[in-house]
Amino acid sequence: MNKLFSGKKLLVLAGHAISSCEIVEYAKSQGAHVIVTDYLDPIDSPAKQLADEDWMISTADVDLLEKCARGYGIDGIFTGTNDFHIERAIELCERLNLPFYCTREQWDICNNKQRFKQLCRNHDISVIPEYHLTHEFLRADLDKIQYPVILKPVDSGGSKGISVCYDENELIDAYNKAISYSTSKRVIVERYMNGTETVLYYTIQNGYVSLSAMCDRYTNTEQVGLAPLPTAYIFPSRHLSTYLELDHKNVQQMYQSIGLKNGFIFLQAFIDNDRICCYEMGCRIAGAQGHKIISAVNDINALQMLVNYHLTGKMSGWDVRTADNPKFPKMACKLTPLLKTGKIDSIIGLDEIEELPGVKEIVPVHKEGDIVDKEGTLEQIFVRIFLVADNKYSLATVIDQIQNTLQVKDENGQNMLLNGFDTRILTKGDYY
Repeated sequence: MNKLFSGKKLLVLAGHAISSCEIVEYAKSQGAHVIVTDYLDPIDSPAKQLADEDWMISTADVDLLEKCARGYGIDGIFTGTNDFHIERAIELCERLNLPFYCTREQWDICNNKQRFKQLCRNHDISVIPEYHLTHEFLRADLDKIQYPVILKPVDSGGSKGISVCYDENELIDAYNKAISYSTSKRVIVERYMNGTETVLYYTIQNGYVSLSAMCDRYTNTEQVGLAPLPTAYIFPSRHLSTYLELDHKNVQQMYQSIGLKNGFIFLQAFIDNDRICCYEMGCRIAGAQGHKIISAVNDINALQMLVNYHLTGKMSGWDVRTADNPKFPKMACKLTPLLKTGKIDSIIGLDEIEELPGVKEIVPVHKEGDIVDKEGTLEQIFVRIFLVADNKYSLATVIDQIQNTLQVKDENGQNMLLNGFDTRILTKGDYY
């Protein structure tokens, strides 16, 4: 039987990146011959183990990759969620005249925090207030800052280089830390927000900007001075109806204004006086993998649509105008238990958790023997657990079961898990 990608060759950049395995598995299921390339041995690059073949070529070596792709007759190039690899993919597709879902200019607008915030302002979308600060630490700039503030590199991801500061000394230390993670050596200083955080997911197909989902993002705040890390994403957001009424059309127009025709976008914001107040976005599949929740509830898979686009030139598979429904008929959660620093000695309970009702998928991040040593980054996520339930009460029940079952111990037998998600937020809140 002829499959969608029969006879086509897909080159996937970086086999260790989040979603790379999913890309390889789907492309192969549709008949593509899949090659994965990076400088890693297959034992450290899981997608290489699934691919038809692998190349030991770094994704940074664009010249060699271009030469090999031409000689091999590559039909499409794609990658996972890492910004560096996406930029290399854009460059390769430009050189080889292959389809990519966004242009370099569109990517730069969306990926640069300052350019993105200006885009929001141009379309009457609120952004978090920011302060001017340079490496000179001018007294005139320092005196205008009202604490607490959050510092972050303009062009870094994964929560790397982010700090929360409560006084001037912390601010100066955090500035130098953030600079070390910034390619462009620029830092953004914003007011630290304490309100409800939300994430919006949009699928763009043939120029139509479709809201696929909206969730509330809850974080752990035990690690003082560091970026708050996510413990749970709850779908749909309790602010969805208000958002659809007040801000949705402006966001649609914003992305249409930069000419995006196809792709997947996530938008991170706080809720401030019933309006979104944005601070970051990504023109890519999110590392949080919200597309998996959307697929589990509404049976529309944006990652598969993007693979389709890169091998056929069409964002096919579903019609987002009819398939998307942000008003989910069920409740859902992506649960992300967090680890303290240390070496993982033992893990207990994952097999039991996998059998619980509503658990759709478990995506491990760490295993026994791994060392967790970077506080305040997404490397502290132990596992991603995707859940679907009929209502908020049954969702709360299974989350409690998971959090009571899971154990992660260090070499001294000490608990490595940070505090989990408080399900009373669900049962006593104004969720559906």
